Amino acid sequence: MTDPCLCNDGHGPLKVPGFSDVPIDLELCPQNRFTHGATEWTQWPNLTARELAMLALINDLTEEHGWHEKVFNDNLMVDWRMQALSRPLVSPKAWDWCLAELRDKALYFEQTGNIVVFNTGAGIIKSDAVAERIQTELRDATELLEADEKVSRQHTVLDLVDPSLFPLVYGRTRVLMDSGRVTLDSTINSCGRGEIVPEFPPGYFRRQRPVRRNPPWPEEVIPTPHAMDRDDERWSARYQWLPCEVDFVNDSGTDVRITSYVNNLHPIRYRALYGTIAKLVSQSIEPWNQILIKQNRGRTPMRIRTYGLEPDNERPEWATHEKLRELESNRSNTAFKEAVDKIKEYLALPERLEEKEGKQISPTWETEDGGLWTALYRKWTRLRTWQHPEPGTAFGFNDWKAGRAEKAIIDMRIVYPDSNTCHNFYKVALQDSFRKKGLQVVVKISSIELTPEDSAYDGTDWHLDGMLNDHIVASALHVFDIKNVTEARLSFRQQTRMEQGEFHYEGWKLESLMDVFAIPGDSEDIDGSVTCGCPASLQDLGSVVAPQGRLLAWPNVLHHRMEPMQLLDPTVSGHCKFISLHLVDPHYRICSTRNVPPQRHDWWVEEAIEATGAAKHGLPAELIHQIDAETENWPMGIEEAERVRLEREHEQNTVERYIFKEGAHRYIFGTI
Repeated sequence: MTDPCLCNDGHGPLKVPGFSDVPIDLELCPQNRFTHGATEWTQWPNLTARELAMLALINDLTEEHGWHEKVFNDNLMVDWRMQALSRPLVSPKAWDWCLAELRDKALYFEQTGNIVVFNTGAGIIKSDAVAERIQTELRDATELLEADEKVSRQHTVLDLVDPSLFPLVYGRTRVLMDSGRVTLDSTINSCGRGEIVPEFPPGYFRRQRPVRRNPPWPEEVIPTPHAMDRDDERWSARYQWLPCEVDFVNDSGTDVRITSYVNNLHPIRYRALYGTIAKLVSQSIEPWNQILIKQNRGRTPMRIRTYGLEPDNERPEWATHEKLRELESNRSNTAFKEAVDKIKEYLALPERLEEKEGKQISPTWETEDGGLWTALYRKWTRLRTWQHPEPGTAFGFNDWKAGRAEKAIIDMRIVYPDSNTCHNFYKVALQDSFRKKGLQVVVKISSIELTPEDSAYDGTDWHLDGMLNDHIVASALHVFDIKNVTEARLSFRQQTRMEQGEFHYEGWKLESLMDVFAIPGDSEDIDGSVTCGCPASLQDLGSVVAPQGRLLAWPNVLHHRMEPMQLLDPTVSGHCKFISLHLVDPHYRICSTRNVPPQRHDWWVEEAIEATGAAKHGLPAELIHQIDAETENWPMGIEEAERVRLEREHEQNTVERYIFKEGAHRYIFGTI
């Protein structure tokens, strides 16, 4: 449940991070909140390349029309099997596993219209259950939004509703800090109320903040040590997105209503759109329930668990180090000469061209001390190949479904306490746990607009949603209107962890390890004996297509990016319109639009002019324009808001550089 010390209901002082002596970087203990992606979530260890191939196959096959019925047609599955086996790393065992899993997923899909893909640890929901009526209402509303000349445009992207415009700005924004609330009906009339929120001093996160003996929050929510003792790059002391408040409307179910304004969406002019967005939030709750992560524990166990490499070809059984050393003690006997002849035959076996650059075999190996073993071993390392591990080796599909997936094909070199325990599945039900308090959701509506003159969209960089004090734990994206552009597609990756001491790879080239565990780059990149600039351990999962009508949902532990798109017909304009919903961790309460009167000057001046009856009484347009111009920065003008948006975007980029680079785990391997 939401901790009672955090409250923004308006019936008393605002007690949320950044207000009433509650630290801005307050972080609940992991067991009292959902897991975030700001250097917290890690997939341990890396997924194998074969498991990634299986996940990609399942994702692709669930794009087939009627897939949930077709997977039970044995005759059709013969054809699907042949096609699947032509894909890299999809073996017969991998296909058998994927088919069993697809049939399981089909049952859930028939019940809900949802399917979880790329679900090892974290996962992504694909849902085609959004009603056509919701899509129509969104299309109609965005036509009105596009007519508003004050929407923000960034090259080919039109941000129709942008949470980074007019956010909470410390030292600038007026907030109802003592009591009071902004309702939908009182939104515009509340402009100018409240006090300006104090600005945090420079170096706020660098200074030591002692733990108070009697803090105003329970012991379990005292700021974590890393937030108290060092300059934490994951937080912002300047900005915070302002979510709207979302209340559940009945004693059960997921129906909701929005009770405070969506930042930058006029609550009167677009009141009908508020109802549509509420329906989409309601539709997103069950997908969020399926993918939210607790205590850094993934929702689904790995299908292939291993901590080493298996050779395809073993060393000759007759050649052990002990035997060859013993034969060298008497080089004149027949056994020694026979061993030399066998080794010569072995050394004559053909090698791959690239392996000939390995360690060279001494031309005098026959006479050197230990020469027999050294020559044979070096040849074996140049001939040796490795296996990609198979599913169903350490545990079967039914064991995996039951969580009995702790066994590894090759055990960890160092066994940690509780590292070999069964997977504990758990459920999340936002509608039950937070029915009284409700949810907080950040809304964004965007349109990618392409023309014959500007016919390509470059996509986005890898990112997480929000900074840590925005407390975003899950997102949903719904594409409701696509015309004359290539498909919308989102790619996902995640932070992983692979420790050198946990893996068996003695004598193997690092390329082998990288191939089996899908580590990108060159072997020198991760060789700690060669470089000290080892790359962050980030593993690409794959991409998910978002056709018109689809809703995607994912936990905000996954880095994601929208892929490029372009016009299908380069002579005609096209667009892709979508709405994004970002869920604030409901274990917290943060400052929301319930607590912040709207900051938009255009909303206020429109209401002020109407209240004076200027238009009704025939006030000259020049005088109305003068009133607008004289008050352009109150509460906040669009030019200042655009500057704030750019500054916040720069700060978010800085935060992400830290999370993806300096704060990330790294691949560091070397010669063992």
